[in-house]
Amino acid sequence: MTTRLPLTPQQPAPMTDLEAELQGPQGEQRAQALLAQLKTIAERIDHELRQKSTPERFRELMAVKQALSASSTVISTLSRITH
Repeated sequence: MTTRLPLTPQQPAPMTDLEAELQGPQGEQRAQALLAQLKTIAERIDHELRQKSTPERFRELMAVKQALSASSTVISTLSRITH
């Protein structure tokens, strides 16, 4: 009869420098700082979206806004998983 060791949940090794940083001892603080920076940039984009611009520029700004939102979601998710 083979004895099996109990399975314990382990975090997978980080795939990126950012993921490693968020898993580190200052990860929660780093996540909050990054989220604050992304929020500041998103506010600037929102301000620029309210200004008159070409359709091309509007599309560019909307793409940036979507990327900022996705980035915020990734950081929030990684922070929640690791802490």
